[in-house]
Amino acid sequence: MFLLRHTHPILLVAAVILACVLRLLTLGSSLGHDEAYTLEAFAPQPYERIVTSYAAPNNHILHSLMVRCSVQLLGTESWAVRLPAFAAGILAVPLIFVLARNLFLSASAGLIAAWMLAMMPVHILYSQAARGYSLSILLAILALYAIHRAVTEGPFRQWISFGLWGSLAPGRCRVVHFTWFHSASGVC
Repeated sequence: MFLLRHTHPILLVAAVILACVLRLLTLGSSLGHDEAYTLEAFAPQPYERIVTSYAAPNNHILHSLMVRCSVQLLGTESWAVRLPAFAAGILAVPLIFVLARNLFLSASAGLIAAWMLAMMPVHILYSQAARGYSLSILLAILALYAIHRAVTEGPFRQWISFGLWGSLAPGRCRVVHFTWFHSASGVC
């Protein structure tokens, strides 16, 4: 048990490295239709236009803002356009470890969750595509962690944190409002 407890950080780092490797494989391949549309229709727009215009549901607002920043800093190569989705996908792996460890009071449960997410084919795909789906998963993990802490520990700042992460998720896609409403109705 002692040895296993000390290997948890190593196993978590290994899961993050594996997640990086699996998601890097096609990061530089040519853009798909929706990705190219994001690059052409939303990334060149001024920031205020990205936030205030929702002419098409293809505009994952928060993701489009991040793509705009990435393209401004790194250029329009496909890997640069996909970098925000890649980063969100990688960040989700250690964060789901934290969420599962706290939900189940077990670092082993956290490791299982991290390894499952690191190798989950659909999450790998979402993390390789210049779309807002991996960002939505990341925001959902953060919101779930905040609401878990708010319910179990009760500090008001955790409710504010849940509100923050929950309100940013619609910046990925406005339909997410319905998801949060449904989730909140199950908690209250």
